[in-house]
Amino acid sequence: MAWGKPVDVELYGIGKYRVVPDTSTAARCLLNDWPKDAHGKEYEEALQACLADLKGLPNTARRSFVKAAKAAGMTIRSNQWN
Repeated sequence: MAWGKPVDVELYGIGKYRVVPDTSTAARCLLNDWPKDAHGKEYEEALQACLADLKGLPNTARRSFVKAAKAAGMTIRSNQWN
């Protein structure tokens, strides 16, 4: 599902950002690109929230994704969406 405000997250290293505009992109990032050493509680919550959103259930996918990124030490870049 599309998010009203995309998240611009430093996912691939210093200065390498990815714009995450929706839940399906967030889920792919979590499953395929997330650092293996950052698969903690926040990661699991974000993944579950994304799955709930994809099923059409009430969720907190965007908020959970941002929380997981911050817990992993990733920078969320300020932009016109934040």
